[in-house]
Amino acid sequence: MLAGTPDSPPDHVARCLKSYLSSAHALHPETGCALPALGAEIARSDPAVRAAVERGLKKLHKAWSQRLEGDDDAAWAVMAQCVGALLMARVVENDRTRQDILNSTRRDIERNHLD
Repeated sequence: MLAGTPDSPPDHVARCLKSYLSSAHALHPETGCALPALGAEIARSDPAVRAAVERGLKKLHKAWSQRLEGDDDAAWAVMAQCVGALLMARVVENDRTRQDILNSTRRDIERNHLD
């Protein structure tokens, strides 16, 4: 969907995906994305907390949408796929399984949104 040149949006997205969908990120939830670790607790929080998280997600969505040529659906899908993959990678014991989850998710996103 996007043609890549050095420092172009697809290259930036690919770098973000490589960092987010990494074993280091999966193995250190204390320093990474809070959504996979705290999503259920956030969902049970009071409306003010959920509204603050929603504002943050919408801001992130806007940035991803811009990098994906204004494709709002793709931005939500990529964000959800990344969070889900990271959550799955964090709950498995076997490193090979963790790598399979992260790598296949990254390849799928690159194939469907960056080609």
